[in-house]
Amino acid sequence: MRVGLFGYGAINRLVARVVLERGWEIVGVVDKDPRILGEDAGKLAGLEPL
Repeated sequence: MRVGLFGYGAINRLVARVVLERGWEIVGVVDKDPRILGEDAGKLAGLEPL
């Protein structure tokens, strides 16, 4: 399954972990926080880079 995440705060970072544990693919992350623009979603969630 392919998943897009809208908002990447604490809750969706946990969702990202579950998504990856299930073997699904994160295809995109959207957030309004300019501090995370261009950062790797995996690293932000404390995981391996995506």
